[in-house]
Amino acid sequence: MSHSVQVYISERLRLSIGCASHVQACSGAGACKLMLGASSEIAPGTDVRASLYVTGSTRETELSVVRSVTPHCTIQHRLGFSPNGRSLSVVLTPWLTRTLRGSLGGSLGPERHIRLSLLKTSCTSGHSVRCFVNLQPGLGELGVRFKYKPIEGFSMKLAPSVSAQGWAVQATCTKATRNGLTKLHWALQVRARSLALRLTLCRSGLRFMLPLELWPAAAGPLPAAELGLAMLLWVAPPLVVSILRRGYSTLSAAFARQSSGREETASDAINTAKLDEESEAASEQRTLVAGEAERRRKEEEACDGLVILSARYGLPATEAAAYSTTPQDLHVPASQDQDVTDCLMAKVRHSQLHISNAPKSTLLGFCRPRSLQGAAA
Repeated sequence: MSHSVQVYISERLRLSIGCASHVQACSGAGACKLMLGASSEIAPGTDVRASLYVTGSTRETELSVVRSVTPHCTIQHRLGFSPNGRSLSVVLTPWLTRTLRGSLGGSLGPERHIRLSLLKTSCTSGHSVRCFVNLQPGLGELGVRFKYKPIEGFSMKLAPSVSAQGWAVQATCTKATRNGLTKLHWALQVRARSLALRLTLCRSGLRFMLPLELWPAAAGPLPAAELGLAMLLWVAPPLVVSILRRGYSTLSAAFARQSSGREETASDAINTAKLDEESEAASEQRTLVAGEAERRRKEEEACDGLVILSARYGLPATEAAAYSTTPQDLHVPASQDQDVTDCLMAKVRHSQLHISNAPKSTLLGFCRPRSLQGAAA
């Protein structure tokens, strides 16, 4: 398990503090490692970093300088001191094309080596291919790594390699949360005589690693049964996560539909009650204006003026179905259109009809018909 924290002391100075611990389950033996580091930008495009690692009574120090020679090329110099001796390494990282990056590095010291790698990325997706060659005295390694990223937050890596110790294949899956603060890695490493499974959880600088050695190298050749079990354990985490995610999405959608149905039912009931109250109030208003309408009608007949013979507000039953928004509206009878003859006759003055520009449903004796519940009145 490891944990590290980075603190910004100033705009150009950063301080890193971290620790890592390792416990071997079979024997209970453990070790703890403390890390202290500081980095600063001493000039535009030039960063300097110093680190101190303490493990028990052993101390290791490291000093590195990263410099941007051009916008497309960087050089890293590293000087290290440890109980095994001093080491010096240089790494050159140029961008050969827009999607092709190279790396050439070498190291002098107890572990001398030369490493060459090429990385090809995609402009439209997160897919990439990386190949590398690592040369050491008496040793060497050649490998390729394929990265496949079908969706955002999930990727798969397959890395076969060949070295003096034999062939090896490592398959890694990575799942990240939406905010990117939590990542889950599970890797399967297969060699000719060993088999290991590693689960890593990263959360905001905290890294927890659980290695599981399914078949030790001292046990001999790897049997097919152990390889099948390892493949099953490697495939299980993404399947479980996918099943849980789909189950959660299904349940959330079901609850959302149920809640929406209840809200629509309650809203329909409230609207129906409101329309009933408005209809009763409009009926009483039409009764009250009947006397005034009769008086205006007689005055207009006497002077051969404007007499309203019939006026109805609403839609006939044959057209009301086109505006229905609920199954109950399909059974609205034709009597839902209102007889507003007296309401309009009461507003006739000197052979002219005087009404305001307000919506018709707000006039005296009018109300919004049930057949127009889904349309503007």
